Amino acid sequence: MQAIIFDMDGVIIDSEPFWQQAEVEVFQRYGVPVSADMTLQTMGLRIDLVVDYWFKQYRCDTPKQVLVDEMLARVNQLVSQQGQALPGFHALLQLIKEQGITVGLATSSPLSMADNVIERLGIEGQFDAVNSAEILPYGKPHPQVYLDCAAALGVDPLDCLAIEDSVTGLTAAKAARMTAIAVPPQISFEKPQYGIADTKVTSLEQVNQTLLSQLGFDF
Repeated sequence: MQAIIFDMDGVIIDSEPFWQQAEVEVFQRYGVPVSADMTLQTMGLRIDLVVDYWFKQYRCDTPKQVLVDEMLARVNQLVSQQGQALPGFHALLQLIKEQGITVGLATSSPLSMADNVIERLGIEGQFDAVNSAEILPYGKPHPQVYLDCAAALGVDPLDCLAIEDSVTGLTAAKAARMTAIAVPPQISFEKPQYGIADTKVTSLEQVNQTLLSQLGFDF
């Protein structure tokens, strides 16, 4: 194993509540009755695919891009004001850097948000590659963003470890033939769909040198 590729939302930063809040606020503003519980159905999807998902179920005459732009602006605002690294992330990143392991970021969120998160967490320059599915034909669960990140890192996907919180992202990582750690939200931890992960943890605090060695890293 040569590289670790992080998902962003729900893995390195506790931004999933921000996405849920923005999704509810924006859709309800335009008459689409999305509730907080319903946002679990779209967890891990690229933002334009979230809009497509609900537009298939509810009539809305507002242009899709309006909702996309408003949700992204709201999430970026919340990240800038309240964003916090998830427990264990900074310690794990320090371990990775100390061991000289290549590290990437593969997210469905736009690069503008990735830049915002990186600045908010004070981790500028820590990733060897940052890739977004923003401009790809397909977002997660399609594996392309992971394949692109591995290529940018110069590492075979088979030699990469992905860290994901959603079934959508986990599916993308496994389709890219990567080893994968799942860090599911507590409410979804026992879902059988997470069984495709190579291992499952409750927090990044459990991802330590011992676990990484078990997964094939040479320390």
